[in-house]
Amino acid sequence: MTRWDHGLAQSKTPVPLTPRQELRFMAVMVALTAGLGLYLLLTSVLIADDGMYHIRQAQRLMDSGGKPPQINFLGYSWLVARAWRLATTLGADPGGPTWIYTAQAVTLLCRVLAVLVFYRLGRILVEPKDCLVGMLVLIALPEPAHWGSDALRDWPSALFIGLGLLTVIRGILTERTRWFAAAGVLSGLGCAVHLVAAQGALLGTCWLGWRWLRPAATGWTRRRLLMAAGGLWVCFAGALWVVGAKQGFVIPERFNVMDEGADAAAGFDARASLRQEAGWSLQEVVTGAGRVIRGLAATVEALAENLMWFFAVAAAIGGIGLIRSRHRRIERFMVGGLLLVNVLLCVARYVWVEPHVSRRYMLTLTAVACFYVPAGLRTMAGWWVSRRSADNEKTDTTTAANRVFWLLLVVGLSVCVPKLVRPMRVDKQGYRDAARWIARNTDEGTVIAVFDPRIAMYADREGVRYVPDPQFGYLLFHRSGDGPDRDVRPMPADVEVVVEDVRPGQSRPDFDVPLEEAASFALKRGSSARVVVSRVTQ
Repeated sequence: MTRWDHGLAQSKTPVPLTPRQELRFMAVMVALTAGLGLYLLLTSVLIADDGMYHIRQAQRLMDSGGKPPQINFLGYSWLVARAWRLATTLGADPGGPTWIYTAQAVTLLCRVLAVLVFYRLGRILVEPKDCLVGMLVLIALPEPAHWGSDALRDWPSALFIGLGLLTVIRGILTERTRWFAAAGVLSGLGCAVHLVAAQGALLGTCWLGWRWLRPAATGWTRRRLLMAAGGLWVCFAGALWVVGAKQGFVIPERFNVMDEGADAAAGFDARASLRQEAGWSLQEVVTGAGRVIRGLAATVEALAENLMWFFAVAAAIGGIGLIRSRHRRIERFMVGGLLLVNVLLCVARYVWVEPHVSRRYMLTLTAVACFYVPAGLRTMAGWWVSRRSADNEKTDTTTAANRVFWLLLVVGLSVCVPKLVRPMRVDKQGYRDAARWIARNTDEGTVIAVFDPRIAMYADREGVRYVPDPQFGYLLFHRSGDGPDRDVRPMPADVEVVVEDVRPGQSRPDFDVPLEEAASFALKRGSSARVVVSRVTQ
């Protein structure tokens, strides 16, 4: 027995769960996920920058009555638009706050469904007890929980990836080709949310190709393998055609500055310089191994941060130990393939697009890694007990290892709690205070100039965004309804209120109009930075 397997041999034979127990556990997971998500939704201060883009796309869908021009990855925005229509039908106000809350509610619903999907996937990969503990860890992780109550498409995308993987594995285990056809449909529809949702179809195709080379190992004839692959790709192409016919696969060259968010629009696009820096040719990438290594390190760091580092160590130990100790080709192929595909995508994006790996890209891998956390904690507990029991051979090592296991689990969950219950973006409370003041002290038709479009959305007012020109230093203004490259230099004449982000030691922007300060709010508690609301007196 190697040290990786220490503690795994002590695990008992898994006891199958009854249907009633399955239903009970799933109900508990739904209650925990929904309850925590609702708390985070109601206490959130601001949505993410990217959420504004999705909400604007949903508004354009409703305004056009179908498909607006230049809209990409329609799926999440379409869901938000339908949820908004349902909310307004039930009597909700059709203003900006309703758009925000419906977008958050759609994401939360997708997170709840994704938790159930990954639970079913975990029941195939690991023991029932490990699956339950792993799902508890996934629910308690701060970053994934916050994304599940934000206006983001990461959980909807993870939902379709999980469905694709689950149906492919079901097809492999049951040896029925219809599951591969279902995987093709789900992966194709998932592409409406994000193209990475096609991973289920990709891994299913790779498995069928691998079995094609060795058909005797599974008992599948090559004719049946060909039928499964054909059904998968015909259904995938059909679903993709439906999605493409609806949205046209139009990807704008540059997103709307007003829609994309504050961090993405400094000088029209805050990442433009990064893209130029990362724009390597193929020859430079081959010779620039250092950049690839940095991309790999950034990818591993993003995954470890999602797992709070503590659970990342446990997942690595548990995954290596379980996969080495069990001869399950399906598990090795699917988990290894999922890891390889996601790492390659992140590294390629780091090298060719932008030298940054967002933690959100690691969401699917984070969910799968949680299945192996219990085995890793059990192995770590076994190591600890084996060292301690050397001095006292009469110690019941199994009982002691179980106690250490639960102690490690409680410690890990306790580390998550402070960050988990912290309201999202509480460090920008001043934005929300300014939006609340504007909503109470201005008329509905008031036009406001803002440095962050989220303030206008929460205030339910028309916003004109201003950003400093990177070359000449003066301000450029952009309306949310205008298309790209419609930025203007002078402030529009109908602007009545200006919102500024005033930082100590920084000069305030010159709007070339007389302003009268009406209100001021601290950016966060105890901060000297302020959000200042002024009225145009001209």
